[in-house]
Amino acid sequence: MQCYSDLKPPRIFITSWALDSYLELVPREVSAEEYWSTLRPDILRLTNRTTDPEFNNSLFWGPAQSGQHKDVPCAFKMKWHNMGHSKIQLRLGIIEHKGDYFLCHAWSKTSSHLDYRKGAQLAKRRKLIIENPCDHIKGALHGPST
Repeated sequence: MQCYSDLKPPRIFITSWALDSYLELVPREVSAEEYWSTLRPDILRLTNRTTDPEFNNSLFWGPAQSGQHKDVPCAFKMKWHNMGHSKIQLRLGIIEHKGDYFLCHAWSKTSSHLDYRKGAQLAKRRKLIIENPCDHIKGALHGPST
């Protein structure tokens, strides 16, 4: 990830899968305004994950699971409730690898079964990211310049 070496760790990478999710969800389910005012600032909190108390809130952050009590290693989901005009339960699957975060895919939670399926998908994508992260990066997310 040589081309991102100028970014201070931890870096937040946008994968091709996350980009596809974004294009599917905005503006169909979530408005651009909600993305800029709520989702993006929350995602940027990942840069302070170790000290930000919000990551101790299970309504905001938790492990991704591929089944009941089956946590996917180094895989998490960020959670938002009552988003968009349909008041969906939005989830964002995230892989942590070598101190960086890879935004993988987002979905509207409609059942625990769907959450488990998306967790299993994260497990597969984690393997791909570990093998060759650069194959899946479309960009990096960073806050405003200071």
